[in-house]
Amino acid sequence: RRRSKGPKRPAAPCDWDWEKLVADDLSRLDSAWCMLLDTPGLAEEVPLESRTAVLDCGFTCWTTSTTLTTTRCAVLFRRLLGVSMLSSAVVTYRDAFLFALSVHWDVDVARYDLSPEQSQAAFALVDLLAAVLTYGR
Repeated sequence: RRRSKGPKRPAAPCDWDWEKLVADDLSRLDSAWCMLLDTPGLAEEVPLESRTAVLDCGFTCWTTSTTLTTTRCAVLFRRLLGVSMLSSAVVTYRDAFLFALSVHWDVDVARYDLSPEQSQAAFALVDLLAAVLTYGR
């Protein structure tokens, strides 16, 4: 029997609540952002008027993760987006993800300076989000 050596997966989507993306509790915040990263179609549940605040919180508060490792992020980006991106910092993946959300949501955020690999991942995620919006989850 094989045991998983990676971190536990976030809670099931039935526990999803977009407001946790701006939670004061860092554990809830981390769990919510990891859930969104793992299931990007949930981004459509964030109301238009809250999207800027969600992106700001993601950028300023979601700086570490107890749920994600860089290995898990690399596997997730490869599985979801078909993009090989390797980094020793979770924020590298976070920035690509947040940039993709800002493009998808049409929210102007000027604080990203992405590498070519991050840009490739971000725009692959934009395409994925568009497909989710068009064809459903």
